[in-house]
Amino acid sequence: MSTFYENWSGSSKERRRWILARLATLSDSSKSKIRVKTIFIEVTLTKPDLVDNILEQKLDRDVREGRLRNSRDRDTAATEWKDRVNDYRKLYVTLQEDGSEDDLSYIKLINYGERVLTNRMRAYLPQRIVQFLTATHPTKHTIYLCRHGQSEYNTTGRLGGNSPITERGWVFAEILARFAAEHGASVPSRLWTSSMLRTIQTAALIPHPVLKLPDGGNWESMSPRVYRNIDEIFAGDCEGMTPDEVAVAHPQATTLRKMDKIGYRYPRGESYFDLISRIEPCIQEMESYTEPLLIVSHQAILRCIFAYLTGVDRESAPGMETQIQQNVVYQIDLDASSEGKITGDPNHPPAFVTVHDFRDEVEARMNERRASGGSGYYPQGR
Repeated sequence: MSTFYENWSGSSKERRRWILARLATLSDSSKSKIRVKTIFIEVTLTKPDLVDNILEQKLDRDVREGRLRNSRDRDTAATEWKDRVNDYRKLYVTLQEDGSEDDLSYIKLINYGERVLTNRMRAYLPQRIVQFLTATHPTKHTIYLCRHGQSEYNTTGRLGGNSPITERGWVFAEILARFAAEHGASVPSRLWTSSMLRTIQTAALIPHPVLKLPDGGNWESMSPRVYRNIDEIFAGDCEGMTPDEVAVAHPQATTLRKMDKIGYRYPRGESYFDLISRIEPCIQEMESYTEPLLIVSHQAILRCIFAYLTGVDRESAPGMETQIQQNVVYQIDLDASSEGKITGDPNHPPAFVTVHDFRDEVEARMNERRASGGSGYYPQGR
């Protein structure tokens, strides 16, 4: 392992040239079908608070996993880590901008996306890599995923549409408002909904107080932002139909969708591949946030986002039948150690996922309303 890290670390001009030469042999071989594009990525931290943040996350992870048992172990580990960083800093030779490495393709990230320098990053995929890396960061942050409350179309099993939520949906909206107040309203937080009425109504009761920031500015916490990119999958000619009606109008649709759920496109509608392309700009923006973010959206959209955040293959996202249920909030706590917890199994989410299940509470409240004779519950002005 020491040889791997010494030779492949790219910590000097000589090692970077060695890497290029080794990888070139793969592309140049007459028997090889591999074509290698080498890109060097250099991350430089100049802000002590960023370094301290990463160190704290590493120590917290070691405590959780039992490698550190007490404060003395923690202090010793922190000192050793800082010593290793200082030693590496002394030995490392940064990517040169004096012309001697102008033939290399590289990305230099200073304090992650705060400042970015690129060289020879041409073509579509390298440019997308740059776009992705400028948005990512290791700062601990939380994303909450929530499907809209029960809609009128849900009660009849109809696809798509823009129906309002039911009495049961409004009961969950009250619960979600309480949850948001407990988890995000007191700190700078963000709220996204789709442009569909059922998501807007589900989030309508969430408070969004104005908070004073340390720099003297104001932040309207949980101020709702509407994104059409996270609207539900468009069922095209099947919009508003029940599964039985779809089977009559489009006899092959059900069979074709079962054969290839991710690639199947509704007649004049969308497929899961279309969704993935549609939500990509939102994923980029989501990655750049450090504040808590609550996304109130739809099952297909949230399956894709959940799969992305938890390391599940996109081909498995459409089949996640037990995930993204109504009246449930999925809390995803991300930090520098998240990658090591990924299971890749949609049925066994990583340890950084917490499920807040309110289905029993919604049912209990509905039973109370039935017992008291209540019905037709809609908040005034909504």
